[in-house]
Amino acid sequence: MGWWIIAHLSAVLNKYVLLVGTVALMLALAYVVARYVEKPAGLWLRNEFTLRATQAVQWVRSLAARKPSPVIPERKYLPLSRQIH
Repeated sequence: MGWWIIAHLSAVLNKYVLLVGTVALMLALAYVVARYVEKPAGLWLRNEFTLRATQAVQWVRSLAARKPSPVIPERKYLPLSRQIH
């Protein structure tokens, strides 16, 4: 977003004024997002992540606790091409 601002306003404004203004705008936008989006949603996200991570760990442990599947038994008979006459 900052590069877009610089690209569109570089012909109109001094490059140093544009740079300082763009950096200030991006910092302000980052503050607004952190304050009004991340903080309110943070508790809910942390709780959901903890719940889902715990469920995933329990699922993996249940897989590890299962008995291994039976091994495929060896063939009782050789194919016709390998039989000894």
